[in-house]
Amino acid sequence: MAGIVRTDEERSGQPSEFQTQLYWLVVEASRLFEFLQGATEPDGDGGPVTHGPWDPAECSRQLLAWFDAGLIELFADPPDDVPRPRNAEEWRVWNGGEHLRWLDPVAARQLLSEPHRWTFESDDALVCVVRTDAGMEVTAPFL
Repeated sequence: MAGIVRTDEERSGQPSEFQTQLYWLVVEASRLFEFLQGATEPDGDGGPVTHGPWDPAECSRQLLAWFDAGLIELFADPPDDVPRPRNAEEWRVWNGGEHLRWLDPVAARQLLSEPHRWTFESDDALVCVVRTDAGMEVTAPFL
């Protein structure tokens, strides 16, 4: 694609660190604000390894590519007026996702294309990115 700078890893057909880290954020059902922050994890010696932070436009580009390929979708937490669980059965229903608000594809694509909305100045920062059924397949072309 014209105008997109590719890393040596991407040119070699290997996923970049950026793509790999974004993939793991998707697997973990992360919120949009987390995609901009990057991640810190221990290395083999117990020291920290920092990945990111990343350019919001690049995050948007990658998430849109996965969205357009049918690999990810977005959901928001239940509205505040939904009663919170009080017992084990209500928790099962809650954790089963009955009250989640799935974003329709047009709204989801719009939100993914506007990373300036992924900050805490907007409730949109708390929208979660998850794999679709197609994205759960072992052969899903994330990387």
